[in-house]
Amino acid sequence: MKEIDLSKMLRAREERKETQERYLSRCSLPLICFTLNIPGPVKTFPLAKMTFETGVERILRAIDSSSIKAFETAEKDTGYEAYFAVGSDAEKLKARMAEIEDADALGRLFDIDVLEKTGRKLSRPAPRKCLLCENSAAACSRSRAHGEEAVKAEVLRIMRSHFKHAFMKKAADSAYRALLYEADATPKPGLVDRRNRGAHSDMDICLFRKSAEALRPYFYGFAGIGAEHPFASPQELADLLRPAGLAAEAGMLNATGGVNTHKGLIFSMGLLLCSLGALFMSELDFEGVFEHCAKTAAVFFKDLQCITAENAATHGEKLYAAYGVTGIRGEAAAGFPNVRETGLPVYGRFLKNGFCRNDAAVLTLLELMASVQDTNVLSRGGEEALEFVMSNAKRLLGFPERMRLAMIEEFDDELIQKNISPGGCADLLAVTLFAHDILSF
Repeated sequence: MKEIDLSKMLRAREERKETQERYLSRCSLPLICFTLNIPGPVKTFPLAKMTFETGVERILRAIDSSSIKAFETAEKDTGYEAYFAVGSDAEKLKARMAEIEDADALGRLFDIDVLEKTGRKLSRPAPRKCLLCENSAAACSRSRAHGEEAVKAEVLRIMRSHFKHAFMKKAADSAYRALLYEADATPKPGLVDRRNRGAHSDMDICLFRKSAEALRPYFYGFAGIGAEHPFASPQELADLLRPAGLAAEAGMLNATGGVNTHKGLIFSMGLLLCSLGALFMSELDFEGVFEHCAKTAAVFFKDLQCITAENAATHGEKLYAAYGVTGIRGEAAAGFPNVRETGLPVYGRFLKNGFCRNDAAVLTLLELMASVQDTNVLSRGGEEALEFVMSNAKRLLGFPERMRLAMIEEFDDELIQKNISPGGCADLLAVTLFAHDILSF
């Protein structure tokens, strides 16, 4: 999050004035100028963006679309801005905008100015009240009656209250899409895709889609745990996530007839969605999601460190005892470094270079396979299989990107023949696709 000093805010005010003058000169029509009332040096963050977008939607609904002659929005470090040149009576427009500002608590965060075509700014029918008391907002602002932190806390409370459930749904839907996009990406060496079943006889693409659909409500629940307990300790969150994760796993197995399609992703997505929900209650920062997630995941990782060959129960625990690999628990406790340092930048680069989402995902998977010690591979074929996967993935990375795509099907056939499935890398690809999506929240 970028903090803005006073000089930048003053400069932004002058730039807004210049923009207004440009619209008035060009259109010679009444002008609506919309910004947000957000105290403090941080003006742009996900909750503020959602508030701004809601304000724009409300303004557009309140105006006859045929009367809008020019419309522009801008996202700057100094805040969000929107301009509407409207062929309508300025006084009537001001009355409608005042109604939007007074409609509910969220509207109190809207700053909607209406200028006549001459440039004269119209006044509200009645002055706005302070967010924290019944006095005039202007008077409290001038006297600094409540202090910046108190006003900022109230602004965030209003935003959270309005958007919490919408945000939880948005986050859950994003996780659900990530599972679908990962499953659909084709070809994926040794993995279920639209081309074949990979090195799996008990599952196919339809089963993966069915599993993703079954997990959708549980994803909403994971986000809800964080949103309902934003200040809980990592141990407290872990205690809440355990039964929620087991319930999600049961839902998955019920939908798939007992086939484990997404157990690893339930763990990863549960942690990430919980962190998203918790940080939604503040000025959400993308890096902060991984940091928050790492602290909660460290509780589960601590459990792993107590594992020995004698008490190992799960596949992951047995691999930790045998090889010392920490798997998804170690990856999450470190803040998903393979996603942050490989998955996200690589996927973003391929998209920027013109690759479609499918091909960008496949090529990103290959890069992950070249660098990740995949516990699924170790479980199926031991260290020899892991060396085969990583060395061949690295070999393919030596070819031009377009050529790699043509060669991956042969690699897919080899892994199927050897019964090797890099499911851990597939999970990290899904997390990458999810993380890429939440960057736009």
